[in-house]
Amino acid sequence: MPERNESYKSHGRSEDLLEKYLPKFDPTIVGQMIQEFRAQIESIGRFTLNTEPNPFTIKEMNRQSAYWEIESHLLPVLQYIPECFRHITRNLRYNFKYRQFLECVPSYIPVLNHVTLLNIYNQGTSEFGNNAEGILNKFVHTGGKKMSISSLNNLLQYEHKKKYLSDAHDAVKMSFEFCYWNTPTYDLKEKSFVKNLIYHSHSKVQNILLPRKTIIKILKIYPEKLKRDIFHLTSKNHPKISILAGKTIGVKHAEVLVLCDDGIEQHCISKKMLVNLTEDVADSVQEEDIFNAVLVMGRMQDGKIGIPFVIGKIGKTIPLGDIKCVLALVMWKMLQTIEDDSSPTLVTSVQKASSQVQHMIQSNPEMFSSENFSSEMLGWTKNLPKKINNAIEEMFPMYQVDGNDIYQLSPVIMSYLASMEPEILQNKESLMLIMKLFAPTLTNQRDWGLQAKMKIRTSNTYSELQKSGSLQNDIIGRSQRIVNRIVYSRILSQHYTHW
Repeated sequence: MPERNESYKSHGRSEDLLEKYLPKFDPTIVGQMIQEFRAQIESIGRFTLNTEPNPFTIKEMNRQSAYWEIESHLLPVLQYIPECFRHITRNLRYNFKYRQFLECVPSYIPVLNHVTLLNIYNQGTSEFGNNAEGILNKFVHTGGKKMSISSLNNLLQYEHKKKYLSDAHDAVKMSFEFCYWNTPTYDLKEKSFVKNLIYHSHSKVQNILLPRKTIIKILKIYPEKLKRDIFHLTSKNHPKISILAGKTIGVKHAEVLVLCDDGIEQHCISKKMLVNLTEDVADSVQEEDIFNAVLVMGRMQDGKIGIPFVIGKIGKTIPLGDIKCVLALVMWKMLQTIEDDSSPTLVTSVQKASSQVQHMIQSNPEMFSSENFSSEMLGWTKNLPKKINNAIEEMFPMYQVDGNDIYQLSPVIMSYLASMEPEILQNKESLMLIMKLFAPTLTNQRDWGLQAKMKIRTSNTYSELQKSGSLQNDIIGRSQRIVNRIVYSRILSQHYTHW
């Protein structure tokens, strides 16, 4: 495993959060967090390749593993901030003595296929406050301390500098739409803390938000327009006012069905909820609509979860007969499971995908009812493999079918290609060769080294890729780092019962 251990230090951002500020916010939270982080450390140690430099650091407290950090080690980092994330971006006064501000920016990071909270210090001028159409950046290491993310889900920029990214915006947005999912748990206990966003000032935690992304169906929208505050903390037993509270947004109450993760492999189940729809979402949907949605919940000081806010609609309303989102969610569930013989890019067969899509529909009859899908869709046996092939075609470059096999261009690989050679994202043949090149790399992973690299370089797939004149030499040289980040991304996506 590419790791190093660092013993406990008396102070630091993560140490202060774990030992001082989080216990004041909720005394029960730290023990649960450390338990989760240790389980992730064990999984990462089992599945990552041990031949790259040390980007993964285990941090100790009381001589025991407590949390982890991952450096962005020689791979460009893309940052995508969907327009709807403006509702949960805040620039707060961090240190009154030095008049220092901290901008907390929820960000989708394809190299980990994960939403984290970028922390950027400033003197009061917000860099990301004006987000009307979505923001996409590329960060490149220019020397000095590397960008890093911790299991507390804070991303620190350090010496990485923003560079121009050309011709890859559509691929990055498609990655967020179809490859990134983060379904709520059915019991809404939300025990996976690596998916929290912790907003904190110099001496205290102000808010903990839980962003989620799933499929929603509108049952009823109430007409009354209301004003609500995502950052408002409500708890009778633990009164507290967040310095981030006070900025209300227009919402409407709605009854919805939300696809949730019940902890069972290859399975999601719908749950009826009362939610707050932001005005722009409410104005873009009507009753019985199904759509790919971003919702946010607040974790209160007593551990309870607040009423969800549906802050974003990703893509268009799902039209009759369109299975892209359902299929993408099914494949995300498949990729959550990682074993010694798992492939970084080969997802499943068309037949297995058909079976799981059918199971998803049959398990949620109220969501996928005849009011939204045609009778042909309700049958799910007539031409379903053809529908899947058509859906995969529309999700290019993130997915492709070869014969009976479905491949994913992992967001990690997509992020690398978008940074280094974005034009290759339009080349189906080259992308398929790259996906096949990476397909077997978790098999016999402990043998990975110069001999394994030589085996790849003499393979037919590599020979064909070489003829295309693309990044074959560079991508082989960085392949261990790419594979390890695919492992990280899958572990970060898992339901807490996987640990």
